Amino acid sequence: MERQLSVSFHFLKIYMNASQTPPHFHPRERSDKEKFNDFMERYLTHGFGDAQHFPGRLKDSTDVDTNDRQFVSKVQFARKHKLWHYHIGIPRYECAEDSSRGDWLSAYLLNFQRFSDSYIKLVDLNSHPPFKLPDAKYFDGEVGVARDRKGHLRVVK
Repeated sequence: MERQLSVSFHFLKIYMNASQTPPHFHPRERSDKEKFNDFMERYLTHGFGDAQHFPGRLKDSTDVDTNDRQFVSKVQFARKHKLWHYHIGIPRYECAEDSSRGDWLSAYLLNFQRFSDSYIKLVDLNSHPPFKLPDAKYFDGEVGVARDRKGHLRVVK
């Protein structure tokens, strides 16, 4: 199955401005840009069928805390826009030694629209807690991302 990945104009700005060096306080970590690239490459190669390819927690964004005052509106918004999020490991993963791969947590979430098992669109990066959904304006625009003949990620129209 060929997978498709695109990014919104908002996410493209985040990606273009992402750090290319490891975080100052965690020098053994990969850079933010490398983490974005890892996520995109893993999705294009494997899809979401096996959590072992994704160390961070991957969740449907309708899974909102029922004590949240905006529970109903957040769930409706997440359903309408097919929102999911992934703990991307920025600045690093914060996991217990007994945490299984595929369930690691981090301070930042990568927000994306999951239109199908073979098509996603990256839209935002935000910190939590509290759990926030991206603004609707962050869905604007669409820039395709694919691999070139050498296997490197590139922007396509």
